Amino acid sequence: MALPNKYKADMTVLPSNCDFECRLGLYDTFRIFMDIANTHAGILGVGQSTLMDRNLFWLTVKTRIRFFRRPLMNASMQIETWPVRPGSLRSDRCYRLLDAEGPIAEG
Repeated sequence: MALPNKYKADMTVLPSNCDFECRLGLYDTFRIFMDIANTHAGILGVGQSTLMDRNLFWLTVKTRIRFFRRPLMNASMQIETWPVRPGSLRSDRCYRLLDAEGPIAEG
């Protein structure tokens, strides 16, 4: 059975994900991306617990996020993530937040 290259999940913009305008926060979006990357890495067999058993780890060095708009608290959205073919020491990962109106953000 092939492992899924792209991982998708539905989510709601929680109060803890919002800034003072009750919209999805900038830093909160980064946290959401990291959480979904960790979940997907576990499915692919390279999650934190698997790597820790081998004294290895992965980390995020830099992430660029392009916002198209920021949804309000309690809005429904879908997040997608997928890895790019790895190099010898590095691999990139892509992210996309979407709702019924289209793209919210890409990373």
